[in-house]
Amino acid sequence: MIFDKLWKIVVSVAVVAALIGVVAYFATRETRRTMTPLMHGIARDVTQAFARDLPRSRDVNTALFIVAGRGPRDEEQQFQEMLLRAVEGTSKYRLTTWDDVKRQLGETWTGEVISKLGLTPGQAPSDLDRAVRAVTHLEKANIIIDGILFVDVAEFTEGPDKDGLGARIALKGQLYSLQDKKVVADGPKVSEGVESALDPRYVSYRISQQSLIGRFLLFFILAAGLPWAAIGVVRRVAKLRKNEMNGLLLAGFTAADLLLFWVVVLALGTSGTSLFGLLVTAGLMGYYNYDAMDYIGRRLL
Repeated sequence: MIFDKLWKIVVSVAVVAALIGVVAYFATRETRRTMTPLMHGIARDVTQAFARDLPRSRDVNTALFIVAGRGPRDEEQQFQEMLLRAVEGTSKYRLTTWDDVKRQLGETWTGEVISKLGLTPGQAPSDLDRAVRAVTHLEKANIIIDGILFVDVAEFTEGPDKDGLGARIALKGQLYSLQDKKVVADGPKVSEGVESALDPRYVSYRISQQSLIGRFLLFFILAAGLPWAAIGVVRRVAKLRKNEMNGLLLAGFTAADLLLFWVVVLALGTSGTSLFGLLVTAGLMGYYNYDAMDYIGRRLL
């Protein structure tokens, strides 16, 4: 009997300890940082513009893709991955990254010899000349590359105060052909940033950083009080006894509510979810405004 109780106590303590350990692990483990929504939007625009304007070359099919000018920060690594996916999505070139090269070098004895002799750098080349010298040795390891797509990220900043104002991403590319042994295309050069506090992207980002509950409460107070704040207008329209005037006033109140909801709650969002939220809000606030106007017209004239 005593042993049974002791066993239950031991098991219970072990279970509690395991739960504490699991919670502590998930609470304290380091997670990868990601770009802010504002920087992600700028990065999306930049990568799409770069991929769209990237010229084609008939002499380059498989290109070594190298992004220079960036550090090891998680946000900058995330941007490099976005840029890689954007260029691959155009199907203009088959891309090979430096990580792919290192993996392929380790799969053959020739590649291992080349690596141990220091003929290829451990890290991705930091400029085009070093990349060209490294690529010349890759054919010996049966790694076939026709050219180099070299991208220099000249600027990647969240702004002087790290709040999004002044945020900018700028980059330029060069396409080098191994067959021609020269740069066959300069560009594209792409730059995108937030220059003004009135930029809708900046306004949206700053609003989205505020508490969602607080923003919703602010919307609710302002939207619910709108017909009552304009009670004088509602009374004058009600006295006209014209349905078209009542309809226009109802539409005006509901439109004002939708604009307020879009700015305060949705932070100028344009996604499908935002559109659904606006449709639901239109129905709810349309009914509320109609009921409020009807009450004022019948009881408070």
